[in-house]
Amino acid sequence: MRAKSAAAPRGSRRGDDRWTATNYTSAIEGAHTNIRNSHQVSSAPIASTRRTNISDAATNTRTEGLDEREPELRAFNAALQARAPRAWATPALVVVNVLVFIACIVAGAGSWALDPQALTRWGSNAGMLVMGGEWHRLFTAMFLHGDLLHLSLNLWALWSIGRLVERLYGTWAFIFIYIVSGVVAGLASIAWNPHQNSVGASGAIFALLGALIVFMSRASTRVPKRVVRTHGLTALAFILYSGVIGMLSDKIDNAAHLGGLICGGLLGWSLARPLDESTRLSFGKASAAGITALLVLGLGVAQLHALSSNQSAVQRYWANHPWLLTGQNEALRIDADMQARAAAGKIGEAEFLGIMEQKLLPFWKEAETRLAAEPPVQDEQQQKFAAAMTEYVKLRHDAIRTGYEGVKNRDKERLLASRRFAQRADFALSNITRLEMRAEADRIRSWSRAQPVRQLRYALAGLRRRCEQSQTLTASADGHRESNAGLPGKSAGGCAAQRAFNTGDYAALDAMLHPAQASADDSQFAGIVTGMQALFNQRQSLENSLSQLAEWRRQRPDSDGPDLIEAILLRSWAWAARADGLIFQQRIALAQAALKDAYRAEQSSPVWHQLRQLIDQDRAQATAVTSHSPRRSSTGMTASPTDLPDRPRSS
Repeated sequence: MRAKSAAAPRGSRRGDDRWTATNYTSAIEGAHTNIRNSHQVSSAPIASTRRTNISDAATNTRTEGLDEREPELRAFNAALQARAPRAWATPALVVVNVLVFIACIVAGAGSWALDPQALTRWGSNAGMLVMGGEWHRLFTAMFLHGDLLHLSLNLWALWSIGRLVERLYGTWAFIFIYIVSGVVAGLASIAWNPHQNSVGASGAIFALLGALIVFMSRASTRVPKRVVRTHGLTALAFILYSGVIGMLSDKIDNAAHLGGLICGGLLGWSLARPLDESTRLSFGKASAAGITALLVLGLGVAQLHALSSNQSAVQRYWANHPWLLTGQNEALRIDADMQARAAAGKIGEAEFLGIMEQKLLPFWKEAETRLAAEPPVQDEQQQKFAAAMTEYVKLRHDAIRTGYEGVKNRDKERLLASRRFAQRADFALSNITRLEMRAEADRIRSWSRAQPVRQLRYALAGLRRRCEQSQTLTASADGHRESNAGLPGKSAGGCAAQRAFNTGDYAALDAMLHPAQASADDSQFAGIVTGMQALFNQRQSLENSLSQLAEWRRQRPDSDGPDLIEAILLRSWAWAARADGLIFQQRIALAQAALKDAYRAEQSSPVWHQLRQLIDQDRAQATAVTSHSPRRSSTGMTASPTDLPDRPRSS
């Protein structure tokens, strides 16, 4: 719901010292916006209420509806003014946020809405990058916003809330609460879902709400009861309402809101003091606040360390094979450079053969020999990855060897064989990349994927959510999408599959994929494919979906359902890059590799046959698009394939 602007404050009348304005708890819309796989940053409404502001048109702070002729209220307003006569920190924060947004625009990050990848470069709270050591993102993300509406509404809330909280606690205590709680909000966001990427000041803004409620609720602060009823209870109701609304939206980072709220409340509890006390903060309260901040930050960092220290089977493999990681990256770089020079006519035959003989063949031959001589490992996942690497290295060696022989002897048959080996090696590399992505998703297990949480979110969202609809993705001769009539994603099969996946009912989804009795009607199974594809296109990010598939494999290790759904997911990801023929081809190869892993489903699942037909059509179209382009060499691999959480590395 779009926030409504409150009425403009009336000026004070001559002879009347009553003040009126708008309330500090006006709507926070677009708070802590998540950057999704669709590469859109959109604001999400939280609430809209009309209340009274803590500031009039001038810079003084007053409370609407409270008669200043009452001595208690006159003393309270005077004490507010005395504690922070110049509440400069709140305007300064507003200005900094605006300047950062302008700087992003000037740097080419966008105009009204900023590009998600540009926000990542500027320091968004990308969980995987923070756990990789880029801790500064916890601070910088507080000053980044996805679009102008997101910025405007967050700064509106900051301006309304901040001036009151700054006068209640004092300027330096206010800054301390804002910065520390903003960092803790970022930690909470990552602990909840390490795969998401978020920006926004709302975690720190919710901290100010927490500090406000604590100040109002403590008897020792001696806040007049009418002020508590007007501001404290209203803020509490707003927080509860925002939490419920946040559960209904995938674009609101409730974990950051809650983390900021709790941290702000704890720090506010240790820093709150009566307004009639000295403006100087006592050593005891400052020490208590410092200890509280260190404890909260320490817990957050410990949680992130626990998440990032869990090594996957792929990471363990690369830790034992650093020579292979370094050597093959260098060999592939040399190969790519050599082929580019050959295509441009800048390298002679003798130099071409010399590079292959001296730099490429020795490495791939030695790598194949060393891997073949290694004893088998006990870990099943690592064993599977090791077998894939051994196959890839052998194919790459065969491609280089036969290519060298073909060029040297001018043998066309050997050159054709080299090309076939290279194509098989590229497919093997796609499979390795998929295994890396799968292992990374399995390594990071977040609270947000817990089944009770998903079921609660789905139950709340069910009040307004409809089944996602989509058309079957196929390619015409000119490369454009066409729809298959009669296969809407809103079919019974598609909606049931979406519901089972969203709630983690993997047993039900397995039953849909493997019906007990054969059916002559294929529309239900086509509906499962299009329904899941619609879900991945509209809501699910790649990393979250892979993480959920990893959970499915842990719960039902003998099921081939995760491989079938993974093929649908990767095919959907490929279609997102349809404009780039080579990337589309590479991602379709990932989907094909996933379908190959589900070989057992060929005999028991009609969905397998649906997918095979669709992926074969995609491969034919991708081959036609890229057949007239020079083949690019495969890029080198890294031990962590998801350097950017919202755009996993292409194979």
